[in-house]
Amino acid sequence: TWHRKIAHWHERHRRHDEALAAHRAAVAADPTDLEATNALGWFLATCPEPRQRDAAEARAIASRLVALAPRSAWIDTLAAAQAELGDFATAIETKRNSPRVGAAVVGDLHLDDAEGDSDDAVRAYARGLTYAEGIARGVIYEPKNALPYDN
Repeated sequence: TWHRKIAHWHERHRRHDEALAAHRAAVAADPTDLEATNALGWFLATCPEPRQRDAAEARAIASRLVALAPRSAWIDTLAAAQAELGDFATAIETKRNSPRVGAAVVGDLHLDDAEGDSDDAVRAYARGLTYAEGIARGVIYEPKNALPYDN
């Protein structure tokens, strides 16, 4: 939706107040848009600006989404919210028990076609770091953070 595009633009330009407002507007505009709902949850769990995070709300959003369908992105949001709340053991368990959507298996080796941050997130949670802290400390690499902010 248009609101989500605006929210992501604001995130990319580190305009977190505006990003949060746009995420909330996206959900208000279409409460049935589960991708927009997850984007709000993800933002609330992982925003680089601590005052914008609301892990309890993010966990409630992600729990509801995962109950509807255990999609990997929604499970990632749930785990990030759990870690943000300090429940690192549950966050690790959530990630490890998630279905490997888009994964290939070669012998006993699992090759994940997803974004690749899954193992990084588990490593961060095992160190007692939230997702945002994992990015800040270089444990989690997020390609969108490496892009220039000129557009």
